[in-house]
Amino acid sequence: MQSYLNKIPDSEKTRLQNLPIEEKVSMAKEVVKAAYKQFGEKNIAVAWTGGKDSTTLLWIVKQAADELNEKLPICEFIDEGDVFPEIWEFVNEWKEKWGVRLHIY
Repeated sequence: MQSYLNKIPDSEKTRLQNLPIEEKVSMAKEVVKAAYKQFGEKNIAVAWTGGKDSTTLLWIVKQAADELNEKLPICEFIDEGDVFPEIWEFVNEWKEKWGVRLHIY
């Protein structure tokens, strides 16, 4: 990934970083929609820890899936034995609200 980012001119990186959040979300949704179209829902997955970053990603994927009238892809959760009870509560709450199919490892 780093080598790809090194190929982007600094001026383009700055332009992308300065885009409004709505435009960044829209661009991310287009990437997700392209993945759905190229690979299909059964061949993509989301790694979800219940943290802010992966939950934001899942939210974007859910919006794209809804717009395409597709199911959410399976979410993968790795339990290393140190997950706070609050995270489990959060994950279980949103799993139910969004209909997340969750595989726990």
